[in-house]
Amino acid sequence: MFRLGLKQGLNFQEVARVEARRSDFPGLFIQTDVGRAYPFGKVGAHVIGYLGKMTPAQASSAEFSSLPPETPIGQWGIEALYDKQLRGVAGGKVIEVDALGREHRLIQEKPAVKGNGCCPEHRYWHAEKLWKMLSETRPARSSL
Repeated sequence: MFRLGLKQGLNFQEVARVEARRSDFPGLFIQTDVGRAYPFGKVGAHVIGYLGKMTPAQASSAEFSSLPPETPIGQWGIEALYDKQLRGVAGGKVIEVDALGREHRLIQEKPAVKGNGCCPEHRYWHAEKLWKMLSETRPARSSL
């Protein structure tokens, strides 16, 4: 089946509007994505790291063999060191649909398991203070 993404980053109201008129749009469905929240934006980004798509080497390793290839994984910093704990376990549903894509019954459901955070809020507070202090510090000048 061919899938075409229409919009990313829908808010709650947009999802509710689409779901309320679902019968008007057979075959249209909302797909959720995996992501992580960074409460203080770029504060400590070089330590926290980032998520990215699996490389071919990672996809063939035993550590990531059970994940779908499109799963974002930690590529650097804390994201890479604690990827397994942060990621959690994906859930899923098996749903019976008709030829128009309308759902008729839930056959099986596996609930998702949320990942564990590794860094309590107070660590972010310290990182934010350090970022502010460093951004207010003037760089040293050198001359010959």
